[in-house]
Amino acid sequence: MTATLKRLVRTLTLVYLALFSVFGTPQISQAETVSLPIGTRIPLSIYNTVSSNNLHDGDMVSAVIRNDVVYNGVTFFRKGDSATLTVDKSKPASGHGGAGLLNIAGGRAVDVKGQDVPFSLSLQMKGHSKRGWGVTATVLGILVILIPFGIWVEGSPATIQGGAVYDGLTTAPIQITTP
Repeated sequence: MTATLKRLVRTLTLVYLALFSVFGTPQISQAETVSLPIGTRIPLSIYNTVSSNNLHDGDMVSAVIRNDVVYNGVTFFRKGDSATLTVDKSKPASGHGGAGLLNIAGGRAVDVKGQDVPFSLSLQMKGHSKRGWGVTATVLGILVILIPFGIWVEGSPATIQGGAVYDGLTTAPIQITTP
């Protein structure tokens, strides 16, 4: 029985040495820091259609991240996480056919580690102007019966449709340390 045990030990030693020579020493994984570069695309959608008639300068608009943002195998943003967009300028549609105006310039999103990440985004929408019709109605109203009808003719507001995908771009490098 001793000889059999010795042969078993020698065989196992040879198997271990063969595996060691093929696969090498086992590597212990170390934490690695991955940096997301400036200008990386973050696909975003606005939840609901927004209008220049009910937004003001500085208002925040809710958005959602449409797809995972992965760089070098590391996920930085997850699909479905929320983001906010900042209204830079909003002008409602006005009398005499004036069109509405809506500018969104940037926003913020929270990455997988809970870091608040700013991004740039430029959306500029302008409503449809009815200025020609408004001025004509005003002039005719004044000439005929002294009532400027054009003040009741409004242009259309600027709107941004909910569900459309827009690309925000990171404005600073983001670092995530992987385990």
